Amino acid sequence: MIARVLRAPGVIAESAIGYAALGAVFYWWLGFAETGGLALLLSVATVALLASGAVVLTRRARQRLASGERAGAMGGVISVLVLLAALAIAYWLVWWVPEFTGFTAQAASMAIRWGAGYLLVVLAWLNLLAATSEGKPLESQPSTASLP
Repeated sequence: MIARVLRAPGVIAESAIGYAALGAVFYWWLGFAETGGLALLLSVATVALLASGAVVLTRRARQRLASGERAGAMGGVISVLVLLAALAIAYWLVWWVPEFTGFTAQAASMAIRWGAGYLLVVLAWLNLLAATSEGKPLESQPSTASLP
């Protein structure tokens, strides 16, 4: 399953960028003050956008990762364990503070640790999606004829 994810770098990049964009919208929404009816309506629309964006990204990744082979039950269990380990490692990376003296070194360390944790979680999530995919391609070509 991991091999199927690593053979699709476009899926990795698309998912990472998509979830980063959803995270930015979520961060903006956390600071949004609902002071009136229109602001509350905008807030509800933002939550709907976040939910539909997550569903679209997940569905698109599942469709692109689907292949003819089906993962067994053990593959799904292993994928869940990999996802839990990735979340734990990312959490540890975010809260770990190495002892650097300069601001630039501290900022670079933070960016590298957060980026590595983020990509680790995205890869583990895509691995779980690959393990639970239905095994059907998005489109088939029933009218394709072989040429000599």
